Order: sequence, then C-alpha cells, then structure tokens
Amino acid sequence: GIDPDTDRMREEMKYLKERVAVLEQITTDGHSTKQLENEIEQLPPKCKETFLLSKKDGLTYVEIAEYLNVSIKTVENQMSIAFSTIRKKMEGKL
Repeated sequence: GIDPDTDRMREEMKYLKERVAVLEQITTDGHSTKQLENEIEQLPPKCKETFLLSKKDGLTYVEIAEYLNVSIKTVENQMSIAFSTIRKKMEGKL
C-alpha cells in the first residue's frame, strides 16, 4: 500500500484546501481585508504565529511544526482554532 507519510500529506493537502476555501469565503463575503487583519491580530499568540507562518509565509504544516518544534497535530489544532475564531468573529460582523 501507500506509505503513511504519503497518506498524511494527502490528508494535510485536503485539510489545507478546505481551510483555504473557508478563508476565501470569509474574504469574499463583503468583509474588508482590514477586518480580517484585525481579527488575525486578536488571535492568541501561538495561533497568530502559526496562522501567519502558514498563510503569510507559505509554510506547510510540517515546516511550521519543525520551525516551532511542535507536533504537526499541534499545528493543525492551532490552525483550527485560528480559523474557527476568525470565522465566528467575521460572521458576527455581518
């Protein structure tokens, strides 16, 4: 079969595509980029750092995990918190 690393990368890509779709949805729902930037600034420090390394610097979850010396699962969790926090706050401003 396929090795676990390949499976993990496929899952990571699927996860990333879903999350990017969420971000695109947020930014195209009539919300300004400035509002989104404000919400990113309000994130808890670790969430903000992880989010920016991914979205601004373009690092993969694996690269972020290595850079921050944390597990990939931790990166996934931080990104999930960041996305859900941003989405809730942006939806509240409709």
